[in-house]
Amino acid sequence: MEASVIVGVDGSPSAAHAAELAGELAVRHRLALEVVHVFSWPAMYPPFLPPSVVKGLDPRPLAAEIVGTVATAVGQRHPYLSIGTRAVDGNAAGVLVDASRHAAFLVVGHRGLGGLTEIVVGSVGVYVAAHAHCPVLVVRGDAGPSGAPVVVGVDGSTPARTAAAHAFAEADSRHADLYVVHARVGGSTGDPVDLDLADLVGRYPDVKVHREVRTDDPPAVVISRLASDVGAGLVVVGSRGLGGFRSLLVGGTSRMLVDHAPCPVMVVPTNAVTRLQGGTS
Repeated sequence: MEASVIVGVDGSPSAAHAAELAGELAVRHRLALEVVHVFSWPAMYPPFLPPSVVKGLDPRPLAAEIVGTVATAVGQRHPYLSIGTRAVDGNAAGVLVDASRHAAFLVVGHRGLGGLTEIVVGSVGVYVAAHAHCPVLVVRGDAGPSGAPVVVGVDGSTPARTAAAHAFAEADSRHADLYVVHARVGGSTGDPVDLDLADLVGRYPDVKVHREVRTDDPPAVVISRLASDVGAGLVVVGSRGLGGFRSLLVGGTSRMLVDHAPCPVMVVPTNAVTRLQGGTS
């Protein structure tokens, strides 16, 4: 199965915006787009309902309308983009994580309705970002104009290097500057983190790289503040890390980034580097 960009939608304005950015992502990386809505059947119907009423409670027509409306809107903006739709019965987090096995990117909105209400707010969102098999783009804040900078957090860990690789690819596809930032919590004076990215610089010679080492503030605060300062259009982070980034997806740091970053946030799992090298960028 060919990798694509998958966007989860639910009929909300947030999901419509997520689909818009998912379409742009697909175009930049020359991928197809798949619009997915996850619905659920009522646990039970009240007794003695006439067949006409039961038919009216069928969630499938609305699900088809939701994905069709989104696909039409994205297709009008990108007439040459290949767009598919799918309405799936099940648990939103489980369906999207399973779909991510064959995706290049998974895109979700920050707020939603119906089956995706909690997709990036609370435990379900943490689960999706932590367990997806491809980068997860959480659409929030302001994506900024075309060419807005990309910010990536690094800490010397393998996941951070994977995130950096995707950040370079994103900056290159957007014709944007890249800010590589390391937060040394508490003003640590230990061994400096290796910010030597010569291999990536060589792979993406057109990307202008800025290196930042900042101290004293928590990583999420550092990243959010830098993103705001430079007018970033995207923040990229690894799904696991060391030091200040250890709790990126298992505590308050992830919630802070997802709920307070001034722009969309991309969370990259460690195994995503294989897909990147395989041509998904």
